Amino acid sequence: MKKLKILSSFDIKIIAMITMIIDHIGYFFYFKFDDYIYTILRSIGRISMPLFVFLIYQGYKHTKSLKKYILRLLELAIVTQALTLIVGVIFNMIDSSYAITFYMKPNIIFSFAISLLLLELYSKLHDTKSKEEKFIGIITVIGLLSTYILVDIEYGFIIPFIITILFLYDKIVEHKKFFFTISILIFLLLFSENIMIYSLFAIIPIMLYSEKKGYSNNKIFYYFYPFQYLFLMILGFIVYKNW
Repeated sequence: MKKLKILSSFDIKIIAMITMIIDHIGYFFYFKFDDYIYTILRSIGRISMPLFVFLIYQGYKHTKSLKKYILRLLELAIVTQALTLIVGVIFNMIDSSYAITFYMKPNIIFSFAISLLLLELYSKLHDTKSKEEKFIGIITVIGLLSTYILVDIEYGFIIPFIITILFLYDKIVEHKKFFFTISILIFLLLFSENIMIYSLFAIIPIMLYSEKKGYSNNKIFYYFYPFQYLFLMILGFIVYKNW
């Protein structure tokens, strides 16, 4: 089995980026595709989100400063949100028939930052024996999760659900296979009638993870995410106007 552990963190990041681009091509150029092709592109794109969540989790386990890690994500989230909101509003003023309104939702990177806070709380709850600290921790977790009810963050509860599963799987010494099977069944029950079900294919590269970092350049992701999103958003609008 160890021979099959061939993918580094960087390799998984590349797979996540490629599937994300495919997803965004389907999303921003929806008018160019029939329903069948559109569904295929968006279904392939579902693979990217769990991979990014997995990478965020790996980053959490190996970061030297959680505070700096969260701040970097928040900075990226805010910059991305501001740029896409400005461009989206301008496009809507020019031609509101271009049916892209996703920029109105807080983007996925905000959820990544919240997930890191949840992981830290989970860890403290796992390690502490104090009933008072456990109570405060549980209340704080509920408070953070309430954010998803009050604010329509991209992907909703799916990201904290996956990050929680990853944390619990790591902490279980025995019965990992049973826990894994139950988690898959819960996911199937939640998303059996939704294209989110194709996120399960992300398990393949995750199972091939070698626990090696590989080529290291965090700036690739930090610059790539907002750049590709804005580029495809602008290009999609230009093509739509000339279609």
